[in-house]
Amino acid sequence: MMARAHSITQPDDEELALIRAWTRLGAAFTVEPEREPVDLEIVIAQTAEIAPRNERLFVMAATWLAGRHTLVDARRLVAALKRLHGKSSAVAGALLSVAAESTTGQTALHAGLAVCHRLRHAEPLFGVMRAHPKLLALVKQETLPVYLQWGLWHNDARLAWDALRPIRWTLSHCPELRFRALLGSGLDAGVAGVLSDHPATITELAASTGATYAATHVAAARLAARGLLDPPTDDTRPKRWRVSPAFLRAAKVAFRR
Repeated sequence: MMARAHSITQPDDEELALIRAWTRLGAAFTVEPEREPVDLEIVIAQTAEIAPRNERLFVMAATWLAGRHTLVDARRLVAALKRLHGKSSAVAGALLSVAAESTTGQTALHAGLAVCHRLRHAEPLFGVMRAHPKLLALVKQETLPVYLQWGLWHNDARLAWDALRPIRWTLSHCPELRFRALLGSGLDAGVAGVLSDHPATITELAASTGATYAATHVAAARLAARGLLDPPTDDTRPKRWRVSPAFLRAAKVAFRR
């Protein structure tokens, strides 16, 4: 028996902002989607902080991550999750664990799991359960291992696949993820994403992506060798790199609805 207790309170501003972000990404909430590009890894970390207030948010985030984990940048996810502490870190672990159960092989989710921490003293995943002692007792008795390993009590790990929009819908609405779809979710896509907004030097790119100068230079050179970036000419100062106009056009056309 799956026990659930639903809060009747309206989402606060933090919850609503996250719900709108996930709606933009393709989760079927009944709110207007966020209009500005979302920082996926930051949204995941913020969701771990807020999800104990909202079970639907947890379920939809887990569903999206299970189905779209190839769009997650492992390096940036690890950096975002390292900032979490206490219950938020444990919730992040549970969120990624539930999603990872529907994946195969090592993914960005597994990289994120490595920096999450279990609660020392177990407690309900969703705070609303504290107001329902009998229901909480049942949940404690039926808690699933995927939650118990993080020191959390919950007895339902079902995902909401019918409430996840198709990948092409997501990419048509989220230009910020298109380079990840084309280049993979690593540094190459991060470099191309920054340069799609404006030309930049390697130093500027490293600062924007959070990667080292050396790694950023290797990524830029790799993309240039494939004709996707235009490197600076020898006589230009400062030496700014640019995305190839042909590549920008191709990225836009590829995901038109």
